[in-house]
Amino acid sequence: MMDKKDERMFVFKTSVRFFRNVKDVPFVSRFSPDDAEDINRNVKSVCDGEWGEDKYDTLNINKAEKCDILYWCDENCCNVRTGGTEYERMAFTNSAKGTSIVTNESEHILVQSIKDGCDIDSAYKNACETMNALSRRIPFAASEKYGFLTAVPFCAGTAMKAGALVHLPALAMTNGLGKLTERLAGEGANLKPFFGERDVSFGAFYQITNIFTLGITEDETVNYIKTAVDMAIEAEDECRSELVSTKEREIYNIVWRSLGVLAVARRLDLKEFMTHVSNIRMGAELGIIDIDADFADELFLYGQNGYVDRYSVRFSLENEIADDVRARIMRENVAPVLRKMI
Repeated sequence: MMDKKDERMFVFKTSVRFFRNVKDVPFVSRFSPDDAEDINRNVKSVCDGEWGEDKYDTLNINKAEKCDILYWCDENCCNVRTGGTEYERMAFTNSAKGTSIVTNESEHILVQSIKDGCDIDSAYKNACETMNALSRRIPFAASEKYGFLTAVPFCAGTAMKAGALVHLPALAMTNGLGKLTERLAGEGANLKPFFGERDVSFGAFYQITNIFTLGITEDETVNYIKTAVDMAIEAEDECRSELVSTKEREIYNIVWRSLGVLAVARRLDLKEFMTHVSNIRMGAELGIIDIDADFADELFLYGQNGYVDRYSVRFSLENEIADDVRARIMRENVAPVLRKMI
């Protein structure tokens, strides 16, 4: 069996999410600012009691001009924004536990726990602890027949989504994702691009999430995702071995070119950046370049819009184009590494 260190080569993050709505309160599309305020107040009270008043961060999402993804979205859950009266959306984050509570998005409450690498059991445990703390104070909308009730029908039942953010560059290069997608569907799991258009991912990062939330238990959901992740890792590992043995020079060229681009480019949009950082991560995983995969993961975070915005404010670069600032960040981090290699 592959150990956790080896799994880390393929799995960037794992996540467990719970969606809940408050009993006798209209869904977000129809509730009032007072309803939103009550939800925020009750959630904050739970956070104070469970995490400690000074042990977590809060963010008013309405007032955040740009922020990195607070939680993962798929096309069936969370991606549905509702119209109507403006109301306050909040994020409460306990960094020590890797757990966040987001209020008043497509559902009243979203609890998510994220862990590095392939550690869905810990993410599930942390999310359950927070969910149980909320349920002791807040009554949730539920039905004996349908389970927990959600504004997005695809989430009703357990109202739980488990998933993994996986890196599958070899399968993407060899058009092997279609077959894997079909196999995962047989296990009740979706494979969707993390950043891309339709089914095309820029950077070969993909999300694996459970399809079903009705007629399935939470524990079964976790086990299904574990099986799906194992299948994806096995397929990618086999494909990488074949790719290196048949196209070694091409792979080396792709990796080193991407390293060079990030080290010297003066402008990088997010699409181009994601592609190059994916290639560098693949090079680190295959031992083509002498860097740790964790370094590539740091670059992944440094290139996201939220980090670029904060960097611009910190160094008074607000008048510069974001793509220029992203390139500057990459040069500062990658150029010294490249100089040591050549």
